[in-house]
Amino acid sequence: MKPQYLPSVCQTHVAHYEGKIKIEKSKLLLKKNEVVSLRKFCDLISADMPAPFRILDGYYVGFSIPQIANEFDLLRFGTDYIVNIELKSKLSEESKIDTIITQMHKQHYYLKFLEKPLKIYTYIEDDGIYCYDAENNSVESIDPQRLVDVLVSQNVDFDLDPDKLFKPSNYLVSPFNKVDRFMSGEYFLTTDQAKKKKEILDSIDNNEYLFFCISADAGTGKTLLTYDIAKTYQECGKKVLVLHCANLNEGQYRLTYDYHWNIKSASSLRCSDISHVVKEPDLIVVDEAHRIWKSQLEDLVTYANEKGISILFSYDPKQYLRDDETKEIHSFLIENYPEKVAELRRLTTKIRTNKRMASFIHNMMAIGSSQDNLNYDNITIEYFSKVKDAQDYLNYLDATGKWKAITFTPSQYSSGSVNSLSCLCDEKAHGVIGQEFDRVVFAMDSNFRYSDKNRLSSILSNYYSLKGMLYQIVTRAVEELKIIVINNPELYQKLISIKYMGEQPLVKE
Repeated sequence: MKPQYLPSVCQTHVAHYEGKIKIEKSKLLLKKNEVVSLRKFCDLISADMPAPFRILDGYYVGFSIPQIANEFDLLRFGTDYIVNIELKSKLSEESKIDTIITQMHKQHYYLKFLEKPLKIYTYIEDDGIYCYDAENNSVESIDPQRLVDVLVSQNVDFDLDPDKLFKPSNYLVSPFNKVDRFMSGEYFLTTDQAKKKKEILDSIDNNEYLFFCISADAGTGKTLLTYDIAKTYQECGKKVLVLHCANLNEGQYRLTYDYHWNIKSASSLRCSDISHVVKEPDLIVVDEAHRIWKSQLEDLVTYANEKGISILFSYDPKQYLRDDETKEIHSFLIENYPEKVAELRRLTTKIRTNKRMASFIHNMMAIGSSQDNLNYDNITIEYFSKVKDAQDYLNYLDATGKWKAITFTPSQYSSGSVNSLSCLCDEKAHGVIGQEFDRVVFAMDSNFRYSDKNRLSSILSNYYSLKGMLYQIVTRAVEELKIIVINNPELYQKLISIKYMGEQPLVKE
């Protein structure tokens, strides 16, 4: 995307809608009504200017933040400050101010991380221009000349690439790793998340279903949506019990002790104990539900059915740590409790894992499974022939505070060569379930290899699935991933070939 001249944008779109030229649907920046609003806006601010190029050029039209999909109608970047202008058709007088304040507050939230002065406006067709006051979260109607003065004074940066400005990790607030920001509401749900939330809460309130399932891959915002629903329900005075099907993490302990949430590890709680915990909850949330034991699930369903309590199951069938652990909860409920209707909602859009990371992980698991072949410069691969040197380096990175070192969980029931990997650092795959980190580093050794069909496999039979733990580890990374290969040159060669497959043909052996 490049900055554009607004009259050209208007006239190009008009020509398209009149059938004179054809623009691909994916390239259309404006709907019909938005073209009208933009034309009227341009006429308004340039009315008294014989040569209005200075105020009408240099705009990014319909820009969306990568992965977040929050859209800005008009964005203009300067070396001194940033201008955002939202375009609206006519709004009712009753809701006009609330509507534009809500949107301008949201746009300010996303732009403030760029750490430049912000000037945010809304143009309402046949009404006028409103300026946003972030400090007081209010707006005022202004004379168009005030905006013109701002645009004339702005030192526009025409060479800037906005895709490189926005870091998704700034906006992806984890209930576990950014507890205070989560509890103070310093985040926004994506349009898809907000839609799913409304559907689920409306259905619970109307007693339409007893069981609700959120099924989603890693990086789609499943955990944030799940805990946001629990938070919203509690803010309405309802009693919520969260059952986490893994070891509780530090963030969950903070939610429990600092914010008085009721979060319990599923393994430590019998259904007969539930009423003693929260005096019969209004809602039970089962997080990481794909890891729940069959007997626990059956007891929980029976309890909820007897008490008429809704259950929200949140899970990712791919995030398993034992081969017999994976469960598609919705299918299980439909198959075993056909008389109880279970509602399923899926999240599919990746918002935490960037496209390059997701593409690399796909190719890492099965070479060639992702055809994107993007630039993988956020992936680094190091080689060591000596375990001690690899361990020292991994722990050095972890100690800097910039990287999170994670390794494989050893079996409690048998010893094996995976134990040498499990000793490399303190944090194990089981300890980071549901969490996210900007940069993740981990090690692979001779336990891993690629098959003749270029699929990653583990040689060792372990109580916990090595491949399942590997997927759990790599999908914790938001921005960067570093792989340390220990004394396995064949594996290193394969991983290096994946890293550079977008730049050169894959080396075939």
